[in-house]
Amino acid sequence: MESSIKLSLIILCFSLFLFSCSKEKIRTPSTKKNAPTTEQDETIQIPSKGLNDLFSRNLLDKIQLFTIDPNQNDYFITEKGTHISLTNTTFTDLSGNVITEPFTLEYIEIFDRASMISTNMGTIAMKNNTLVPLVSGGEFHIQIPDNITFEGSIQIRLPIENTTESDNYNSEMKKFKGGEFNSETIVWKELDTDTVIIFMPWFGWCVESNVTRFYSLGIFPSDIGWTNCDVFYDDPRPKINILIEVPEGFDSDNTRLFILFDGEDNIAFPLTYYYDGVFTDFDGVLPIGADVSIIALTEIEEQLHYAIIDTQILENHQENISSFTQITPDELQAIISSLP
Repeated sequence: MESSIKLSLIILCFSLFLFSCSKEKIRTPSTKKNAPTTEQDETIQIPSKGLNDLFSRNLLDKIQLFTIDPNQNDYFITEKGTHISLTNTTFTDLSGNVITEPFTLEYIEIFDRASMISTNMGTIAMKNNTLVPLVSGGEFHIQIPDNITFEGSIQIRLPIENTTESDNYNSEMKKFKGGEFNSETIVWKELDTDTVIIFMPWFGWCVESNVTRFYSLGIFPSDIGWTNCDVFYDDPRPKINILIEVPEGFDSDNTRLFILFDGEDNIAFPLTYYYDGVFTDFDGVLPIGADVSIIALTEIEEQLHYAIIDTQILENHQENISSFTQITPDELQAIISSLP
């Protein structure tokens, strides 16, 4: 009873302070996987504050290093098959002097939702003043020494087969840059003037590769950092928001929630709004009738914990997470990878 009253008040607060939220009777057609034992249910769980550190460590583990010889054209193939091409690229120091000594380029690449969640690199962008999901063709981070810049571009070719079948590519992909919505969540910003082309190696770029198609885009000095090859998630069904209650003490400082859509391995939509024990997408961007999995992550006693709910989005949708289960990062990766 107290929980229902609390959630009704939260809904009202969202309506008053965040412009809108439904107050009708709520249905909860959900199934919670890997539920904790009775003993765990009776234990009060207190979150620790190391979740952001875990995300940072996971990102560091994904760094690949390449030695750049600025005196020649060069290309590299990453662990995931991305092609990095440096052709007619002139590197200089900040005073304009040409660089002739080798230096190191750092590269991170993320293609699947399990990796997106483990690094807190979700797929979300602002569109018409609303935070909406993105379908990613690949997220990546490029870093060169701070005292070096360049003229020309670095060409990045992302294997389409890393995110979908080669002949099922999306020709509407655009380039997005990473920016922070708050200190915890990266929100991607569409670059209107930049396009992504579909590249086929046999059209003049002959390299050893089994990949038949790439998403190809140029990286310029202003693009150093995070870039995402994306298209806005397009579902014609009516949209609704969702409310997810978490236990006392768990909040946006120590807990992350993501919505995963069945059949979409390259969408990990973070819930960015939190108020008084409840996470929500607030803007109402989830398609009614969509089958989804809700993933919640936190740390308890410096150990990774999670909860997962399988559900179908219905009108006035509410869920409750009562407790979290300890899990290793590898186990979490396996569970997310096995989702439909």
